[in-house]
Amino acid sequence: MILSRHRDAFNSLCLGLPSLIEKLNVIFQRRECIDFSELAFAAQRALERDEMPTELALALDYRISHILIDEYQDTSDAQFAFFERIMTTWNPESGNSFFAVGDPMQSIYRFRNANLSLFQRTFNQEILNLDVQPRKLNSNFRSIPSLVEFNNRVFEHVFGSEENAEYGQVAFAESVPANTQLEENPNEASVNFVLTLDDPHGWREARQVAKRVEQLVSSYGSDDKIALLVPTRTRLAGYFDALKDKGIQWKGIEILKLEVAPVVRDLYSLVEAFNEDRSRLAWLSVFRSPLCGLALPDLEKLAECKTGSEMLSCSDLTNTGLKLLSRVERAVVQSRLESHLTLRSQVERLWFRLGGNHAYEDVDSMINAERFFELLESTTEREIRLHDLWTRVQSEYVSESGENADLDIMTIHKAKGLEFDHVLLVDISNATGSYPRELVHWAEFENSLLVAVRDQETEDPFYEFLRREERVRDANEDKRLLYVAMTRAKKTLSIFGHFRTQEKRPRSGSLLALLEPFFDEATEIDAEPEPSNVNITRGNLLSRIDPSYEWVEPEPVYQIEADLKSRLTSNVTIPVPPHFRQELVLGKLVHRELNWLSQTRQREKVFDSDRIASWQQFLRAEGIAETEIGSLVERTQCHLNNVLNHDQGQWIISSNQREARSEAAYTAVLDGGLTEIVIDRTFVDNDNVRWIIDYKTTRVDEDKSLEELRRECHRQHRDQLSRYASVMRLCDPREIKCAVYYTDLPLFVEIDLPRNE
Repeated sequence: MILSRHRDAFNSLCLGLPSLIEKLNVIFQRRECIDFSELAFAAQRALERDEMPTELALALDYRISHILIDEYQDTSDAQFAFFERIMTTWNPESGNSFFAVGDPMQSIYRFRNANLSLFQRTFNQEILNLDVQPRKLNSNFRSIPSLVEFNNRVFEHVFGSEENAEYGQVAFAESVPANTQLEENPNEASVNFVLTLDDPHGWREARQVAKRVEQLVSSYGSDDKIALLVPTRTRLAGYFDALKDKGIQWKGIEILKLEVAPVVRDLYSLVEAFNEDRSRLAWLSVFRSPLCGLALPDLEKLAECKTGSEMLSCSDLTNTGLKLLSRVERAVVQSRLESHLTLRSQVERLWFRLGGNHAYEDVDSMINAERFFELLESTTEREIRLHDLWTRVQSEYVSESGENADLDIMTIHKAKGLEFDHVLLVDISNATGSYPRELVHWAEFENSLLVAVRDQETEDPFYEFLRREERVRDANEDKRLLYVAMTRAKKTLSIFGHFRTQEKRPRSGSLLALLEPFFDEATEIDAEPEPSNVNITRGNLLSRIDPSYEWVEPEPVYQIEADLKSRLTSNVTIPVPPHFRQELVLGKLVHRELNWLSQTRQREKVFDSDRIASWQQFLRAEGIAETEIGSLVERTQCHLNNVLNHDQGQWIISSNQREARSEAAYTAVLDGGLTEIVIDRTFVDNDNVRWIIDYKTTRVDEDKSLEELRRECHRQHRDQLSRYASVMRLCDPREIKCAVYYTDLPLFVEIDLPRNE
């Protein structure tokens, strides 16, 4: 049902949706990825077209006899429609079976469109044309008895005994401890509930958390696994500071985005300033960062300038400001003269000239800076889109601390399905959601749909009604989120909450509010007076490098002096007969394009007019006659087509490969002499094997069998790739495999390295 006053807005929305979906599909294709919804819809399209089963659906109906589903409580409507389509023709006599496992109290994925009511209605035999035989399991093999008993008491109250599928309300199901090997510790309470009063920012809660972690590490040692669980990633800074003060090492499981690292934000500003002279904010950010560290009076003067160039030439600054600005100007000018370098190399060298490796001295900053440079290198050279670069930064996480971490930190969602000896549940005092005003709210009924569109001017009662319905469903999911968190523990569970004042009033909509009936069992930590003998001083909030710092470019590891050049084993000039000239130039062009393909996600542009024009320009620059350019362009297209249409070719040039480099140059000492090599393509596969790939564009004799070609390849190229592997092994201890890839056939030949390799 759509109210008349909403009909026009809803119709306009529906008319615009096809265009939006089309644009979304273009983004999917460009990024070579899809979301959860598109994955489910694609599966449905594969099974049904125009309300008729496809050939695939008929084939699957014939082949699939049994369906087994885990985590069934998190099934979405689209996923349900998919396997319901498969089971359409099933009947009791067909011998098929449907088996699903799930816990409705652990359904926490509404943001992925999980529909808990599907589980409840299946369990109650209200949907699926099958004779479903429900079974309830209540044995708990994870936790010690006292923990099981505590969680039973809490969630009997939190969930209650009523079930309502429409609102995602779950009836509590009691658990029975079943692990007889777990013993209670008579010297340790299994549940610790701590509440800090008059603690508006949660800082004292954070100190109590760090103190508890310290106790657990001291009491149980490194053999027990400790986890700190949080509802969201947004309020962790205070906990990190408290843990650091105690010297506690932690490991974050996708807990902090790369974008929050100060070194990454400063590097992004540096890239933007280097590329956009008119980006005043980026330039001012660089001048304020530790790379320069201008004081506010100097920044106010620079803010009057319209471009970065004007700022660099500004003379109306303090003496210190002029020294700092002059150092930045010299570094920028030097880097702009290096336009022959890749953008990553230019920016990285600029960062070193500004003292980045000294301004950010902690190990994590260095690792995060390197990750940023890798992202920058993976962008299309000279065609950088700053928004796309920042989007990629936002999808990455900061480096994790070392392997000797005392505890893991993760969100409750990330902890689902895991277990730990000791769990600390923190940051539960804030409301879990802000309930934004969505454009459309709707409610589905058995044979109807109620839709309400947001009105910008007035509060529509139907819209507000449906919005309140969603809040009820979200509140019920919060109960399940708390259940997941508190049932991860095997031995001890520590719960921490804080209040703004002395009054124990939890915030509405917080996980802590669900535990209010059990506050009497908690330990209360009152306000702590500051020691009178502590001298509190403000530190220098402005961090910057020494104004006199000058970067000295490091010399190469091995200086190639004139008297050693004769010892180079790979820098030998060989006269090239004229009839080989075209083949060599073709090889250079194909290598160049394969390098470009390995870095771009816009492979559809490889054969567009602009790209082919660049090939023609390259061939002319290499001295190829105009009469020969057309044939070499056609042969280049053929080689690249072979690679793009070959599974192993796509695997080699995939931009998703780890630690990938193309045209990678190395210098090393082998057998007493200097060796210079350039590896066409190297990367690490999913089995943690380092691959070295050598491209060959030479014409292959098609009259020879594959076995003859492989033997010939080994004979001709084994020594070369063996040398490459020896050089690579000096900087990478992983298993190394080598292969030759003929782009003319195409043909992938793995080279068997000598045993001593």
